[in-house]
Amino acid sequence: AGTHVLSDIRGGPSSSYPNWLTRCGDKLFFQAYSNLDGYELWQSDLTTFGTSMVKDLYNGGGSSSPAYLVAVGDLVYFSALTATNGRELARSDGTIAGTYVIADLNPGTASSSPANLIAAGKGVYFSATLANTGNELYFSDGTSPGTSLICDIYPGINSSSPSSLHICDGTLYM
Repeated sequence: AGTHVLSDIRGGPSSSYPNWLTRCGDKLFFQAYSNLDGYELWQSDLTTFGTSMVKDLYNGGGSSSPAYLVAVGDLVYFSALTATNGRELARSDGTIAGTYVIADLNPGTASSSPANLIAAGKGVYFSATLANTGNELYFSDGTSPGTSLICDIYPGINSSSPSSLHICDGTLYM
């Protein structure tokens, strides 16, 4: 009896394919598909009229396909694709101005492909791939200067490919 459609994002019988549902404060952030904007970041205050797209990060009909959403304080961190940066780490406070790519780790349209995000203190650990280090462990405090490689675990262009990140008693395991 308590189950119903909260908002028909796409309209009609087609699904908006909501994914990566993540609670941040009193809002729910998620990826959803609309015919106009493709897969983008959405938020909802869990009311019919309080559900909206946060920002179209990939303008021109492309999809930013936000993934690996994780909440830290009043921010949501995620991996997103843009036409100018490729797939990089992004953040959102639920506003247009507060939703952006944090750092272009692989400058230009090449992607660092952030994945496996996990909240830690006032930031996130994640894996990312760069040409000179391969796939390694990074940390971001939500700022460009505060986003950096933690350690090139498998030195050089080889990859340690950190995954299944988990924090237990203040220690990060992977």
